[in-house]
Amino acid sequence: MDAGEWRDWERLIDDRGIVIDRPHGQAHPLYPDMIYPCDYGHVPGTTGADGEEVDVFVGAAHTGLVGLIALTHQPSGASEPKLLVDLSRADADEILAFLDRGDPRPDLHLVWRDPAA
Repeated sequence: MDAGEWRDWERLIDDRGIVIDRPHGQAHPLYPDMIYPCDYGHVPGTTGADGEEVDVFVGAAHTGLVGLIALTHQPSGASEPKLLVDLSRADADEILAFLDRGDPRPDLHLVWRDPAA
């Protein structure tokens, strides 16, 4: 993503906020062995390629929008972004491990924001 796209997402987050659906430490509703490593929610009034609101993982690092994880479900090929807010790189790695489940596993790609963007 270019600098303008990152700023657009920041504006949306500032304007609409983030609704936390599942707090840190809560189990996934369908997969009780999956425990959320940080807060998880969505940006209200947005729509991702999967038809659902755009998902957000939120930490406590006070770093702002630092990146996203591009997740593509297999075998359907449906893609969805997972925005990363107030997270460290170590937090992002933990989220990648959290999402890397299933048979077949999803394709995951971490896009870390350039600090100058």
